[in-house]
Amino acid sequence: RSRRPRKDGDNQTKHTIMYITEEDYINIGEEALKIVQQSKEENRLLAERFAMDFAAGYLRGRYDVDAAFSREGDERNMALVGCLTDIALYRMALGLPARMSLEKYSTQYDKQVEWLEAVQASDVMLDLPTVTGPDGQEDYYNPIRTGEGIRNNYIW
Repeated sequence: RSRRPRKDGDNQTKHTIMYITEEDYINIGEEALKIVQQSKEENRLLAERFAMDFAAGYLRGRYDVDAAFSREGDERNMALVGCLTDIALYRMALGLPARMSLEKYSTQYDKQVEWLEAVQASDVMLDLPTVTGPDGQEDYYNPIRTGEGIRNNYIW
């Protein structure tokens, strides 16, 4: 896994670990690898960052995206890795001459957006760390609650 420098507002260089690796593109196939190889590294990093931020918008309501994206290797959720690589490939294909395989990756992009919407609606459950509540409750934003509520002592 590579560490890549990132500049923040105060011009200090910070290192961030990217969730997607080059190996993930190799696993998709030769065509995906060609797109990655023809893209400038800067464009690839921007596409990966976009994919992570885009997915985080769907996941943040229930999942701890910082903890999820800090996982490495086999600890990563491979369904999420596949989603992010498809979104990043689509973004990279937009910047290539003749927009190589744009139609294929546009279709994949649309499918990944639908999948993220299903995750957001809790139709698909991911094995990712969930948001912890203020009192240590796990899966704080789970729309399905079980257990006993806070008892009131109102006597009417």
